[in-house]
Parts: sequence; C-alpha cells; structure tokens
Amino acid sequence: TGIEWQVAGGLTATADARSQRILMLVLRAIFVVVLISVVVLTVSSNRTATLDFGFSTAVGLALAAGGADWLIMLIYDARYAAAGWMLSVLLMGAIFAVLSNLNEALLLGAGRPIYSSFANLLRLATLAVLLPGGFAVAGFAGAVIAVALTELLQYGYIAAGLVRVRLGYWGQDGMIALASFALIALVLFARHALGLGDPLAGMALVMR
Repeated sequence: TGIEWQVAGGLTATADARSQRILMLVLRAIFVVVLISVVVLTVSSNRTATLDFGFSTAVGLALAAGGADWLIMLIYDARYAAAGWMLSVLLMGAIFAVLSNLNEALLLGAGRPIYSSFANLLRLATLAVLLPGGFAVAGFAGAVIAVALTELLQYGYIAAGLVRVRLGYWGQDGMIALASFALIALVLFARHALGLGDPLAGMALVMR
C-alpha cells in the first residue's frame, strides 16, 4: 500500500496539492478497513463466521459509498468536499478487497501461499499499468477509478489460485457483491428521488 501511495503521488504531481492530500487520506482510510478484515479473516477458523464478517463489512462499505460525501463533510471542512466522490469510488473497490482477503485466507489455509504472493505481484503490476493509463485517459478521476478497478482484478487473481486448489465459495461471493452494489444503487436512487445530491457528482469536474 505504501508503494501505491508513492505511485499515486508521483503520477498526480501536476494536480492540485490538496487533491493529492485528499486521495492519500482516503487511501489510508480504505487501508485501515481492509487491514482489519485481513486480521479477522486470518485469525478466524470458522468459515461461517468469516462469511458473516465479510458480508457485514461489504454491506457497511456499500452504505458508506452511498453517503461518502456526507461522511467527508462530517469529518472535514468544506475544503475537502472533493474527497466525497473519491471515497465513494474507492469504497466500491474495497468491497472486492474484502472478498479477496476472505479468499486469500483460504489459500493460506490450503498451504498454498505462493498463489497469494503471485496474485499480489500481479496486483502491483496491474496498478502500475492502470494508474498512469487511467490518468492519461480521464485525468485524476481516471487514476482513482484505476485503484478501485485494481481491487476487482485482484479478486480475479486470487480466484485463479482457488481454482487451482479446487476451493472457493463463488455463490456466497456473488451474493455479497450483488447485495452490496444493489444497496449502493438503492441509496443513490433514494438520494436522487429525495433531492439529496449524488456522492459521485464531483467526479465529472475533474475528468478530462
């Protein structure tokens, strides 16, 4: 994660310094959530308990993604309002990060940490490609989307390892992902219907 922050900082050197600080704050917040999930999922040996935790965490992230702009305004002042859409996008990616960590624990339990290590190397390589590519295509917004997209691809890398060892709970993963994004869509629809704004509205302002 430290490498990601350095890459992001170097890539956005021409962007507004405040936007860079906002992105760093958001990435650190996501990292803390994912780190907690790693610890809990690794320590727990009960699959049902880990699934319950994974589902609860993903749903919590989905709710936070739907109200990310409100969370930012609650914690920071108006100068950091632009972080709302960043937090929303990155929280969507964090849903897949939680699922990846859940499945990574299966690889470790199966005695195949090599697949996990290889998946993490692919993740870093993917980020190194998508981050500058996203910035070139859509500016700062593209870079943020690239970070979230990398988490989705990381899930695929971990899943490939699980296929090799004939493990995986794809039905549960699918339900967690579907429920999370359905909840995000419901929150966004409700906010629009009630005239309460859109947490992703600011993204268009920084796209090329």
